[in-house]
Amino acid sequence: MKKSVYLLLLVGLLIPANALTAARGSGARSGDPVEQTPAVSELNILWAEWAPAAALQTVADRYSEETGITVHVVQAPWSAFPQTFFTEMEEQGDQYDMVVGDSMWLGRGASAGYYVELTEFLTSEDIAASVVPATLASFAEFPAGSGQYWAYPLSGNLLGYAYRRDLFEDSKKMAAFEKKYGYPLAVPEDFDQLRDIVEFLTQPMDGIMGIGLFTAMDHLSLTPGLITAGWQSVFVSFGADWHDAENTIIGVANTPEAAAAAQYYQDLYRCCSALGAADAGVETILTTYAKGQIAMGMLYFGFASLYSDPATNPYAEVTGFFVNPQGADGQRYAVFGGQGISVISFTDPEHQAASLDFVRWLAQDEVQAEWATLSGTTCNTSALESEAFLSSSPINAAYAESIERVKDFWNVPVFAELLGISQKQLHNFIIERTDPAQKVVDNIAQFQDQILQQAEAASP
Repeated sequence: MKKSVYLLLLVGLLIPANALTAARGSGARSGDPVEQTPAVSELNILWAEWAPAAALQTVADRYSEETGITVHVVQAPWSAFPQTFFTEMEEQGDQYDMVVGDSMWLGRGASAGYYVELTEFLTSEDIAASVVPATLASFAEFPAGSGQYWAYPLSGNLLGYAYRRDLFEDSKKMAAFEKKYGYPLAVPEDFDQLRDIVEFLTQPMDGIMGIGLFTAMDHLSLTPGLITAGWQSVFVSFGADWHDAENTIIGVANTPEAAAAAQYYQDLYRCCSALGAADAGVETILTTYAKGQIAMGMLYFGFASLYSDPATNPYAEVTGFFVNPQGADGQRYAVFGGQGISVISFTDPEHQAASLDFVRWLAQDEVQAEWATLSGTTCNTSALESEAFLSSSPINAAYAESIERVKDFWNVPVFAELLGISQKQLHNFIIERTDPAQKVVDNIAQFQDQILQQAEAASP
């Protein structure tokens, strides 16, 4: 297989699904978790193929040593991960005992009966109290505000930024920037500063542009949709949201603030992004950054290790990280999203009980400290607050600050349809520059509202 930066994103142990040999039950569905300790020799967890999954396998190997139960973290390529999971679920298959599913899958997983409800398990054993409340609400709860949980929050894959410290700390650039804008060149505190810095560092004659923005259109091969994720970082910071507490969309997602966020993102793309960035995702931004063609780039914290590794980033030693800037009202949000580990309902009661035993072990503070060190994406409060975690990597402090302020996308059963609307409308506007910004957010709100109303009317 040809080597590329993309392959470096897909690090970790790959265990093909057709190599699984565990004995399974009949596949009959069970409603509630079983309390007794089962006699099970093997467990299989499905996740995407990336560094955190490899880290989970390392942690799981210790569990295997302690219990004698072999745990396989089955890694599907990002391009196949959603289809692999949902196809298996639609067939009520029992090939996987657990899944580390995207937060947006909660509604569909719970409503369709794919997941075992974990409410009593998480609350009665104080596991729910051990994680950051925002992650419990975003990565485990459905419906919103119900107090019903379907996953243990495992990994906060939040949006942040990598930046070239050598450019920010260059004395000539610092002096020129402060003379022009009247404040020091540093990590931006708000989106006005981000725009100033990006415009200042955009020097096409020197072969460098200011920023790499998420603009990728495909929302099925790499969830969540990347242009929606990138834009949402501005959208929520400008004071807009996808819906209110009653799931009202019109008048919430298409406010003047939402339109201003769309215009801001288009302006950044037009003035300051690299050539060929019309369909930029994780790989494209990393590659452009590593070639020295952009001064900063959007990233997910789960991929931050690639920016810290000289093998994938020649600027690793001078790369810093910062969190999503704050909006005009001073609020700072972390966006899009994360993963919880859920127990599959189609496995037999013995495998469900064994899965709960594994989650119970995984949720311990001591185990989460190890998980935090290996993955950098824990949701455990104790691990996040530890000096060992905060000082072990330049990304960890930014991640710990972000995880408290999660703003996620819809997690209802029709999330894919809602996401498809925002992907298409935003891509047309930001890249192809069609329609005024207000018209675009009006379209998003109206089409998403129609989809949601139709889904609610069709539900029993």
